[in-house]
Amino acid sequence: MSASAPRSAWFSWPLRAARALGLVLVVAGSLTGRAAPAAEGRGLVIASALSVATLCWALCVFAELLEGRVLTLALGGLAAAGGLLASLQHHGVSLVFGCLAGFMAGYLLELTAGLGVTAVACLGAACGQLAVGGSTANLAVSLLLYCWFFFAGLVRDEYSARARQAEQLLEQTAKLSVEESRVAAMAERARIAREIHDVLAHSMASLSVQLQAASALLDGADLPEHPDLATASTCVRRASSLAREGMIETRRAIQALREDQEDGVQLPGLLATLATDYQDADGAPATLAVKGNVRNLPAQAGLVLLRTAQEALTNVRKHAPDAAVSMILEYQDTETRLTVTNPASHAAAPLADTGAGYGLTGLRERAELVGGKLDAGPLGDGWQLTARIPA
Repeated sequence: MSASAPRSAWFSWPLRAARALGLVLVVAGSLTGRAAPAAEGRGLVIASALSVATLCWALCVFAELLEGRVLTLALGGLAAAGGLLASLQHHGVSLVFGCLAGFMAGYLLELTAGLGVTAVACLGAACGQLAVGGSTANLAVSLLLYCWFFFAGLVRDEYSARARQAEQLLEQTAKLSVEESRVAAMAERARIAREIHDVLAHSMASLSVQLQAASALLDGADLPEHPDLATASTCVRRASSLAREGMIETRRAIQALREDQEDGVQLPGLLATLATDYQDADGAPATLAVKGNVRNLPAQAGLVLLRTAQEALTNVRKHAPDAAVSMILEYQDTETRLTVTNPASHAAAPLADTGAGYGLTGLRERAELVGGKLDAGPLGDGWQLTARIPA
C-alpha cells in the first residue's frame, strides 16, 4: 500500500492512545534495563538511540499527518534505533521498537519501502551485536522477530484489502440489484403500455369513429323530426366526447407508464378542463383555486392527482347530483395537495348504486405507490377528499 494513503483504522483515537501508552511503557522499560542510558561511552549511544526511537515512535502516533516520505523516514529511524537498542541493552523490551517498525512498514508502506525498513532494523541489530560482541542466538531471535512482524503487517494489509474489496463488491451487488429491479419494472411498465395502446386505445378510437358516424346519421336531413331523436343525438354527441376524452386519458396513462413527459405535468390546466366539463355536463358550479408556486410534477404524481379529481367528480355525480364542487390545488415546499369538497345534494341520485365501490381504494393505492396519502370522509353535511403527494 502507498504510504500517502494510510489505513484509517490505524489512526482512530483509541489506537493512537494505545500506541502513545505503549511508547511510555517501552521507554520506561528501556530506562530500567541492565544497560541504562548514560552520559558517556555505551550509555551515551543507548541514550541517543533511545531518543531517536522515542521521537520516531511519537511521529508514528500521528502518522496520518505525515507525508509518505516522512512516514517512511520515521519508520526507518524507529527500525534502526530499535535494532541497535535491542543489541546494546540485551533487554527484551527494546525489541518492541524494531517489531513495531516492521509491522507498520508491512501494513502501511509499499512492499519495497517496507522491506527497506525491516532491513534497516536487522542492520541496526547486527551493528549493535558486533559492537558489544553479544550472543549470536539473541541476534538471530531479533532478526526473526523483525521479519515475522513485517510479514504479519503484510498479512494484515492483505486482509484489509480483501475486506475493502468485499465491501465494494457488496455495494456494487446491491446497486446492481436495484438497477436490475428498476430495469425489470421499466420493462413491465413498457409491456403494459403497449397492451393498453394496442387494445384499449384502438378500441376507444374505433368507438369514437362509430359514435361520430351515429351522430351524423341522427343529424341527417332524411330523418323525421322527433323529440326523442334530438335527445338521442345529444346523448350520442356526449358519448363521442367522452370517448375522445377517454383516448386522451389513455395516452396520458401510456405516457406516465413510459415516463415520456420530460417536462412533467401541468396540473392546473388539466383540472380546469375537468371543472369546465363538469359545469357543462351537469350544470352545477365547479371552482378551482391554485395556491403556491406552480411547478411541473412528475408524470406519475400528476396522474395520481388528476385521477383523484376525476374520481371525486364521478362520486359527486353518483351520490350528490347537481352539487357544487370546490377544488383547491396547493403547491407546498415538500408536497402537492389536492382537496375536493362538495356539499350534500337533495336531488335524486339514480347512479348511487352503480360501480363496484373500489374507486377510493384504487386511488389510495395509487397515492401510496408514489409515497403519498389519500384521505376521504364527511365534512359537515358534505364530503371532502384530499390527496397529498411528495412532489
